[in-house]
Amino acid sequence: NLHHLCFLWFLCIYIAAIALVHHLTSWRPRMPGAVRAAVLAILVGIPVATQIPMVGTGPTRTFGPTLPNHLLPERDPLIYYAAFFAVGFLLWSARTRDGRPRIDTLGRGWPIHLAVSLLVVFPLARAATWDDIEAPILPAAVLQTLYAWGMVVGLIGLFRWALRRERRGVRYLADASYWIYLMHLPLVIAFHRAIHTWDAPASVKFTTLCVSVTAVLLVTYQWGVRYTVIGRVLHGARTRPA
Repeated sequence: NLHHLCFLWFLCIYIAAIALVHHLTSWRPRMPGAVRAAVLAILVGIPVATQIPMVGTGPTRTFGPTLPNHLLPERDPLIYYAAFFAVGFLLWSARTRDGRPRIDTLGRGWPIHLAVSLLVVFPLARAATWDDIEAPILPAAVLQTLYAWGMVVGLIGLFRWALRRERRGVRYLADASYWIYLMHLPLVIAFHRAIHTWDAPASVKFTTLCVSVTAVLLVTYQWGVRYTVIGRVLHGARTRPA
């Protein structure tokens, strides 16, 4: 069971597929604007088809894609996430008239995207999923997919706005985040076993666990990862300041 590493495993699969296609065919994602727009429209709609079986039926309906935990990936989550990956890949490979990656323009109008997604689409999707378990699944799948796309675009725009300027602290946390993602789960389990019997409110124990695990991982990142061969494998070489 891959647990939280399933998303990294999917990313490896997608990268390997693109590398193989390029190696065999020397293919580049260069296509006329109208063709690219049509392909993007199809990719945006593909998650709806894969979301339908993942919603489920009756009282076991779920919101969002199922978690792909196994080494041999399940078809629907694999295709679902591949559509999001492909849209990003095509937008990254396309260029604007001034030569910038077109994905750099993604996220314009982010306040509208986030407001509509959170205040309109999410409540509708939630109601379509659970209010009437005998209702057709298609509306729930469509609304859940719209919510996912809206939040993706809105959050990209929000972070472009909030992080317009380079910030050393944010850059450091971004560098450390890969290590934290890979290693946090065993520590979370260990710390939870250590503190779950405390006679303290759940909020206190939760905060203590999060702060403690993050602190340990940041220390290990600084002294055992950032300037070592592990860091070079994860995110490239870093030069230690004088």
